[in-house]
Amino acid sequence: MKAAVEQKQQITQEQINQLAAYLQVAMDDDPQFSREVQRLAYDITLMQVEDNSSMTQINYGGTNYQTKTGADNTNFFGGTHQHGQK
Repeated sequence: MKAAVEQKQQITQEQINQLAAYLQVAMDDDPQFSREVQRLAYDITLMQVEDNSSMTQINYGGTNYQTKTGADNTNFFGGTHQHGQK
């Protein structure tokens, strides 16, 4: 599996499932390792913040950008652009 992932630089859902099974066996065999993995998973989850705020911005001259990063690491730049007077 390692060679296939290194060659394609991608991982399939089937490979993820296989890795998850290996990880579960390792965690079952070693309680200390299990605690470390659980702590890492907890820390990662803490850093995932869902931002449902609006992106309203009023600009007076110049070039201004507004960026929001999504949960899947996609970036959203702006949205509706209105130029001139309303």
